[in-house]
Formats: sequence, C-alpha cells, structure tokens
Amino acid sequence: MLSRNWLAGLLLLLRAFAWSQTQAANPGVKHSFDVYGGYSYLPTNVFQGSGKVFGGESGWDAGLEGKVSRWLGIKGEFSQYFSTYDSADSSRTEVFLVGPEASIVLGQTGRWRPFADLLVGGTHVGYSAPFGFTPFKASTVFALSADGGVDYRLSRRLWLRGQGGYLYDNFTTNDNQLQSAVPAGHVRIATGLVYEF
Repeated sequence: MLSRNWLAGLLLLLRAFAWSQTQAANPGVKHSFDVYGGYSYLPTNVFQGSGKVFGGESGWDAGLEGKVSRWLGIKGEFSQYFSTYDSADSSRTEVFLVGPEASIVLGQTGRWRPFADLLVGGTHVGYSAPFGFTPFKASTVFALSADGGVDYRLSRRLWLRGQGGYLYDNFTTNDNQLQSAVPAGHVRIATGLVYEF
C-alpha cells in the first residue's frame, strides 16, 4: 500500500514538472518565487495516548514556491510541531512535502489571491520518553496533504496568508492495542507572511 502511494505521488510530481517545462518555453509567462513562513497548528496530536495533554500540536510552517505560470507553481514545504504529555514524554513531528499549487489573483486591485495545493512527502516523529519507550514501529512514514487558503496583499511584494487543510500519515504503533489512538488524518491550519520575488 505504501509503495503505491509513493508511486502515485511520484507520477503526479513528474507530470507537474513536465508540464512546467512546456510553460517555461512560453516567453509571455511571468516567473517568480514565493517564500513564506508562520505559525501552524494541528488540533489533534499525532499520537493520542492516555498521557496526552489536552490540545493539539503547535509549531511552524515554512516553504518555497517557484511559479511556472501565472496560476501554477511547484511548492516545497517543511513544518515542525511539538507536544508534551502528562507522563513527561514529549514528541517533535516534522512534515516535509512537495507538489503543485494553483493560485489566481482576483479583482482589479489584485488584493486577494486564493490558492490550493496537493502535496506528497513524509512525516517524521521524534519521541522522547524517560524510560526509552517508543510507540511507533517506524519513525518516518508517507504523508499526503491537501490545503486551500487565501493571501491578502499588504504591499507590492508582501502578502498575509491564512490556510487550512488535511494532512494524512500512516504511523503504526509497536503495540496493536494503541493503534486506535493514532489518528491517520489531521486537520491543520496555518497563518503567516508570504514574500514574492
């Protein structure tokens, strides 16, 4: 199952790159890069064991997008989330993703830019426990994310971003009794600033 997911993601990414090469040959296309970063939040922990602290995982999100046309870009993203549990355990979740993003600037003033993306990559969990207990069979697994949001122009090159989406991962625990406590899907939200080159 995992190899099929990786293969589907790879084919999607290769198709996006092939399409971008045909667009790059068009001299009328405006090329630019967007760099963004800000706060991100998962309302649920990656691991919801009995020692879970109420709330989700707070962290940060950053990325780079290269425009290949006025409305399509290739995006790379990296996020980190942190949790502490009643049992003195703690975890750090890292998400690394890449894929296409579509966006369009609306209106004559160009103040609003809605966008949507479909990204593939991986999720890694570093779990720290006083007694050396690690809940997962593998610390890195396949991840898939679908997000949407809107940017609001603050100045010629600076935008304010708000987004929400769905993050899927496939962690398996060492103890089958704990598997029901590991959600495979997570809603995630983020806000931050985008700078356009």
